[in-house]
Amino acid sequence: MQDGFLNQEEVCTILSTTDNMKYKGLLLDFGGVIADEGYREGLYILADKYKIDRIEFFKRCADLIYDTGYIIGKSSQKAYIKSIEDTFKIKINKLEFEKIIIDSFKIRKSILDIVTMVREQNVISAILSDQTDWLDRLNEKYDFFRYFDFIFNSYYIGMGKRDRRLFRYVADKLSSKPEELLFIDDQQPNIDRALIEGLNAVCLTDVNDITGFLNDTFLKNKEIN
Repeated sequence: MQDGFLNQEEVCTILSTTDNMKYKGLLLDFGGVIADEGYREGLYILADKYKIDRIEFFKRCADLIYDTGYIIGKSSQKAYIKSIEDTFKIKINKLEFEKIIIDSFKIRKSILDIVTMVREQNVISAILSDQTDWLDRLNEKYDFFRYFDFIFNSYYIGMGKRDRRLFRYVADKLSSKPEELLFIDDQQPNIDRALIEGLNAVCLTDVNDITGFLNDTFLKNKEIN
């Protein structure tokens, strides 16, 4: 397993650590929870284009986005792409690269719908994502920031979910105790680190599992269309 990223065939092992308590805040990952995992799928498309093994290309690119510092705002997309080119000895069309990645993220409207209902229960909603400035461009395309009270993007925070301190940082920003927050992510290593820092954390990947869990946790007496 790549630390922080699951291969498509891998599944979460922790389904729930919650105990029907009242949560002050809900934290959702972007790719794999709010949207389909477009980063992985986009890299698979590019791997096919350059005739490189999909898993090898994905894993190496996932490391490079951290190694270059792009994921925490310490470098640019240009530098990240250059590192991929150097690693695989290929030439990448930069505009095509970004378009493929952006277009591979598909927003899950059912998640946004249930987040709206959760917010009506006076629960803070936030995105907690290891992302880059792509997240801003995705919002320009899909206009989903408006469904959330806070956006915690590693690109602007300067640390990602591989750094356990992030979870305490978010709790502080929300003026909450870690145990008052519920975090949903599709990557088991992120869940493990959140649990260590005292958050309630649930690893889910399937959209129906996510909406069902949120309904059971926050909206038991409300009907979801």
